Amino acid sequence: MGFQVVDYDRALIEGIVSVFNRETAGLPFVVPLTAELFSDQIVAKSLFDPRGCRIAVEGNRVIGFALACMVRSERVKPEITEGVIDGVFFPVGRTDAGHALIGACMEYLCERGAKTIWGFASHGGYPFWRGLYCGAEPVCLTTYVHGWAELLAHGFRHHQQSVNYLGQPGEMPYREDLDYGIEELDLSHPWAAESWRGHRPKTLVATRDGRRIGHVGFVQMPHLSCHRRTNVVGIYSFAVDATYRRAGIGSSLLAKLWETIADLNVQEVLVGTTVENLAARRTYEKAGMQVVAARSGVVWRAA
Repeated sequence: MGFQVVDYDRALIEGIVSVFNRETAGLPFVVPLTAELFSDQIVAKSLFDPRGCRIAVEGNRVIGFALACMVRSERVKPEITEGVIDGVFFPVGRTDAGHALIGACMEYLCERGAKTIWGFASHGGYPFWRGLYCGAEPVCLTTYVHGWAELLAHGFRHHQQSVNYLGQPGEMPYREDLDYGIEELDLSHPWAAESWRGHRPKTLVATRDGRRIGHVGFVQMPHLSCHRRTNVVGIYSFAVDATYRRAGIGSSLLAKLWETIADLNVQEVLVGTTVENLAARRTYEKAGMQVVAARSGVVWRAA
């Protein structure tokens, strides 16, 4: 009996969860799903469209699924022409299902006007998997080879290589000639609010004479913390003003962050950065963080 690709149906949620958990089993920074967690973090968002959640069904068994949506980030104005396939999961022995799922997602997005499609790496934010897949910036792991093979077969091309660093907060000296403050991340845009559903992202800001010269964005990740059985914080943004680089500002921000989260009993800090961002990587390594995973993003653009 052959399989068919259908739209999301609540009756298939246990099968979806089973596929996800089987395909991500043993990955330390991927949270195992439950039907309740999938419903709350995926289905409950207005970004979710049942027609954009494509499911491969064989008989009465779910063998794979994929998520797609149009990018409605505040960065994409005024015309929405970008989409994202934000996750595709299927067994290595069922590349036929994976191929069909990606094709169905592309058809869905192109019908809605997408001229660019991001493959498991969103240019305009991360609509569904924050805090569940590889921390605060969910990008597909390079170990998911059969998934990448099918994306490439559909004309996607490599866009960005990145790595996850993991570290433990400790005592580090920070510059006391700077002023530091904590800000709540602006979640007024619906895309941001839903992307961060269930999280309270904050920003540690360094200023001098009232001028903002650097920041590090951080967020506690409750689901990953539960999975890891320890308190985990994710870094989602890290930058120093060009005028003040190579002056120890970045290291000082991390040192201040370590002090800031000490009261939260945080044991692990997870961050993703691009491979070519050598300045950030040197700063993380100076703080004792180590690479624990490699990730890669792909993109498709209409001819």
